Amino acid sequence: MNDDRITELIDNIEDSKIEEALSYKCRNRRTIIKRYAAIAACAAIAAAGVLIYLSADGDRPPVDDADSIVQEKTDTKENEKEKEKEKEKSSQSSSESMIGQAKTDGSTADSITETSSSDDTSSVPESITRDDSVTDSEAQSEIEDGSSENSIAEADTIAITAPEYKTGFYSPESAIVWPWEYLAENERYTETELGGTVYTAANSNVTDTQLIGRSLGNCTASGYDMYDDTRHSTEFEEFKTSGIVIHNEIALLIGEEYYVYKKEAYDPPSDLGELIGEYSLDSNLRFDRYSEYEEYTETEGRVLTDGGGIWDILKNYTAAPFVQDDEWSCSGRRYLCFTVNSETLGAGNRALYITDDGYLWTNCFDYQYLFMIGNEAAAEIRQYCLENSDTAEPVPDKVILGGIVTEITDDRICFDDTELCSDPSDGRTYILPTDDIRIRRSAVFPQAIQVGDTVAVSCSGIISADGSNTIQQAYDLTKASIGTSGETEYIMIEE
Repeated sequence: MNDDRITELIDNIEDSKIEEALSYKCRNRRTIIKRYAAIAACAAIAAAGVLIYLSADGDRPPVDDADSIVQEKTDTKENEKEKEKEKEKSSQSSSESMIGQAKTDGSTADSITETSSSDDTSSVPESITRDDSVTDSEAQSEIEDGSSENSIAEADTIAITAPEYKTGFYSPESAIVWPWEYLAENERYTETELGGTVYTAANSNVTDTQLIGRSLGNCTASGYDMYDDTRHSTEFEEFKTSGIVIHNEIALLIGEEYYVYKKEAYDPPSDLGELIGEYSLDSNLRFDRYSEYEEYTETEGRVLTDGGGIWDILKNYTAAPFVQDDEWSCSGRRYLCFTVNSETLGAGNRALYITDDGYLWTNCFDYQYLFMIGNEAAAEIRQYCLENSDTAEPVPDKVILGGIVTEITDDRICFDDTELCSDPSDGRTYILPTDDIRIRRSAVFPQAIQVGDTVAVSCSGIISADGSNTIQQAYDLTKASIGTSGETEYIMIEE
């Protein structure tokens, strides 16, 4: 072990004393999507969809292979093959989601357009009417001058679920590659380097500053504008994250927010103890809700009264070896599926499995990590969970609301879902503030939303409690249309 690694581990021990201050949201489904595979899929869809849409403006430059988010592992050809297999293994997912009532099984992919933890709500254009004559610099000036007057205090909100719509609501995952002028700063600059290690953006911010460690100085971050075939760079201050050794992860201060950047190279630990130690998992990852599965069928959802006991058990099995098995799956297995959300790890809606036959599997670190903890450890964890948990109703990871646009102003979009509801009395008129760049840009690109259009809004299900039905924490707005598939009506999201 070299001197730098020793210093990092010492820093890790000091930071690990910081009291855990995270809260997590449950997700009750099989979750085996990996960030890199998801972004690669988005890029493929975008190349076919977005570039066709813009073909009237002339040929667009191809994506530069050298700027691919997936870094090639250069140690040996054998390691390269292992990395590619791991990426394929963790990419098992469905890119479509059926929405109608409250959605409980969305995707875990950190997609280009859905960055639920990247809440840069301060940078927005002044108007939601797209002017193609506006230059990139003028558009960015408008974005930076935006305000957040429509933000709502969380204390004055209530949680809702989507009403029962009379038509199915079909929504493929959005895969728009946004022009540079419509990106927030953290979305623009996706790559940085420190001490020879390349890090890429996790599209996740750390809201609790106690989880941010010492400053590591300034760094140069870069990003690629595929429309102009240009690579941009700028400087940000970088920081250590609490309890995590520097060669695995850092955070960049972008504006007033800290954003997680993860080591890009595939470099799995040798055993479970190394993983727990280098990421301080006992303080940075909390076990909360989980579901019991028979193969891929959920049988029961439960919530733990004290998840810390699981770490107490796992610390007795730190010698559990990492398993390189490219063919491993949950097929034919009975297992517990824990939903994982961690600001410090830059992991949202990821999964950790404990199988009855002694495996621990997770995609919290983007690649598939698999350990053989043994039947005894698995049995202890199952028994502990049974004795220290209660049954729980499913908690949706997102809610998608549909409706007809009734009004558009510079600071809000109003839509009504009465016509879509099975029971019209369930209908509401919602107010969607446009103070979040992800909402404002969706209203004008790739085509402007107008009064009378059907739209779909992805949100956390939090609205104001004052009767105005103002949506808080919305992160995606998409134009939609009602159609049929055989004898089934559905609302199709338009790409």
